[in-house]
Amino acid sequence: MDKGLKQWKIGLMGFGNVGKAFVRLYKEMGSYWREKYHIDFIFQFVINSKIGVVQNDGIPVDSLIKAAKKGDLSKLWGWKPDMQGNEALKSTSIDILVEVTPTNIEDGEPALSTIKRALSQGIAVVTGNKGPFLHKHRELFELARKNNTFLGISCTSAASLPTLIFGMFDLAGSRITKIEGILNGVCNFVLTQMEENSLSFEEAVGLAKTKGITEVDPNLDIDGIDTATKILIISNMLLGTAFTTKNISVEGIRGITPEQIRKAKSRKKRLKLIGYAEHSEDKVTAGVKVMEIEQGHAFYEVNGTNKALMYHTQPAGEFIISGGASS
Repeated sequence: MDKGLKQWKIGLMGFGNVGKAFVRLYKEMGSYWREKYHIDFIFQFVINSKIGVVQNDGIPVDSLIKAAKKGDLSKLWGWKPDMQGNEALKSTSIDILVEVTPTNIEDGEPALSTIKRALSQGIAVVTGNKGPFLHKHRELFELARKNNTFLGISCTSAASLPTLIFGMFDLAGSRITKIEGILNGVCNFVLTQMEENSLSFEEAVGLAKTKGITEVDPNLDIDGIDTATKILIISNMLLGTAFTTKNISVEGIRGITPEQIRKAKSRKKRLKLIGYAEHSEDKVTAGVKVMEIEQGHAFYEVNGTNKALMYHTQPAGEFIISGGASS
């Protein structure tokens, strides 16, 4: 190994769509990261809902790619049924836990306990799991601070769109007065398909499932719950709130008809599912609802699985981030 190369030992919790995509991304971009940032990864463990694989010398990436295609980790050496995250953390010496198991909005478990244990051991955590941060976001960040380690949660609030990073660092000198955004690529995809291809709601949702872009439970997408959790995490991190889903009114896209789409289009408008959090009379209100977006608005051309976020600030004005298409 290159003496100037830093090798990070990774533990991957979750081997569904996101976990598999992470492995493929490393395969595609690994040489670029090594050249530009002088870092390399080895995967010491990978765990899905049924089994886990532990290899302290590193699981060969090509083997993980094959397992991702077949959806079967049991062909890999070192596999064990019903392995839990805490067990893997005990038997390895990872530097970073990548936690991308399905979200549980009720209590954040089992991801919450796994993340707590990793942070308590001084292990850095990067996660796309929204559940733990709807319940214990302050506790988890305090745990990371106490153990002098890193906790990265930007992908909990719109995947590859740099929502939190932009708000935390680039807007550090401004007061954020309102945040609003298209935060769920599935809902945006469904509404776009209904408008552009005249699909019914059911047909558009079926197409999204076929493409594999929905949550494990698609109702979390179409009923606005996923958008709600994302705007709450953004609000809690950037506006200092301590919201849970009990503090927010939520409307989804279920029941939107082709006729509603056509009527909006006739007025040169588009329907979008918008999550928002806003300062009003010294308090913050948050919600999720379907809105008509007029031509010329920054969100009007955000179509397909793309997402977008707008920050309203004082004194700097408005900032828009868009992109981050699901695939």
